Amino acid sequence: MRSIAIIVAGGVGQRSGLGAPKQYASFGGKMMVKWAIDYFMLDNRFQDVILVHNEQVRAEILAALSANKGLHLVQGGETRSASCRNGLIRANEIGADFVFIHDAARPGVDSGTIDRLFVSLAEGYAGAVPAIAMADALWEIDGETKILAHGINRSNKVRVQTPQAFALPALLNAYSRLEAGAAFADDAEIAVNAGIKVAIVEGSPALDKVTFASDFARMENLICPQNTPQFRLGMGFDAHKFGDGDFVTLCGVKVPHSRGLIGHSDADVAWHALVDAILGALAEGDIGRAFPPNDNKWRGASSEIFLKFAIDRIAARGGKIANLDLTIICEEPKISPISAALVHSTAIACGIDESCVSIKATTTEQMGFTGRKEGIAAQALVNISI
Repeated sequence: MRSIAIIVAGGVGQRSGLGAPKQYASFGGKMMVKWAIDYFMLDNRFQDVILVHNEQVRAEILAALSANKGLHLVQGGETRSASCRNGLIRANEIGADFVFIHDAARPGVDSGTIDRLFVSLAEGYAGAVPAIAMADALWEIDGETKILAHGINRSNKVRVQTPQAFALPALLNAYSRLEAGAAFADDAEIAVNAGIKVAIVEGSPALDKVTFASDFARMENLICPQNTPQFRLGMGFDAHKFGDGDFVTLCGVKVPHSRGLIGHSDADVAWHALVDAILGALAEGDIGRAFPPNDNKWRGASSEIFLKFAIDRIAARGGKIANLDLTIICEEPKISPISAALVHSTAIACGIDESCVSIKATTTEQMGFTGRKEGIAAQALVNISI
């Protein structure tokens, strides 16, 4: 038995607000219509794929689409029904037993739905459609005032999706009965009006139609794995020894102390560790690569400059900090009394809420250079979503 997929892409997409047919717009990294084309091309149950296109579609788009081997291009009509009729005529010319008619603006075709449609056809139904039960309250509104008029009983009501599968002879016969200029919502309505028994199979949220501008992001997040946030973890460590001075800088805060920290910049050990953690999460090197310690330009520089650079790198990748955790390792000064100030300054510098910032301290039980009060070390962990 020979099956052909007919992808209907003849609409003008007025409700999308794009100013052009949405089915040819970018979606999830490629032209929206390509999602359906690629699926049906790869499913070996379909011997041919027909694309019914908008007559105004640019020539270069059609040229790019026609590069798909086995894709037949057919010009659409003034209505969806007219476009489908053109596709059915071409399918009949090629020779097909079954046709699966699909809206190009439904990019989430899945094999489970296709399997269920084939089962219904094998059971003897001349038509089968995917559908989802109505979950929300259903109301009719007043056409003039646009306020609620009366509720509608949603029992036995479903949302019908595509692809819609039919025995080609039966559907061609149904189309032959249509009056000139007649327009219908979908092929299922035409089939039912002609007396064809159309079975219902379980549909999928991924098969919802992209209609309005707000649908793009919602549907991309649902069906495009590459558009789901990627979480990346980075770890940083830094240490500075004590020297002359009467304060240390931690998280941009000057903390009075009997000694200072020695460093090429302001020796803010905590923020240096944080910068390294961020650059590590981004796989963009470390603070020494970005700000070489042998460059006098950075002598005595505020570490806020370094942290701002790292934050800007996150933004350039379209990401944000989910949370960060800083551990300051020292015997002195005592961190607990100033931890709130350190959290506040770090949250402001990173542009995140204080609830996403953890700063704590520990000692090494008088072991090592921090235990001997020779300096301060810090370790940072940062979680970035991109």
